[in-house]
Amino acid sequence: MHRTTILIAALVTTAAEARGQVPDSIVAEGVPEVTKELKAGLARYQNARSAAFQGWVGGRREVLIGTRFADTNQVHRVAFPGGARRN
Repeated sequence: MHRTTILIAALVTTAAEARGQVPDSIVAEGVPEVTKELKAGLARYQNARSAAFQGWVGGRREVLIGTRFADTNQVHRVAFPGGARRN
């Protein structure tokens, strides 16, 4: 079994276990037990955020991006590629 398949199975199983349910349609044969250490290591991939391009700042080479923190939408300026966002 490929390592990618094992990681995907671990992610699916971990997410289902967190909700307290594993559907009958999921069968993991030959996949090692998901340890606490593996769950902790995978947590960083499950807590991802995104930003969406909203437009250009008029007369400048800066962009506006939209993000969401909890229940709040926010708009930020980014002055250059790879730059930090600013309110």
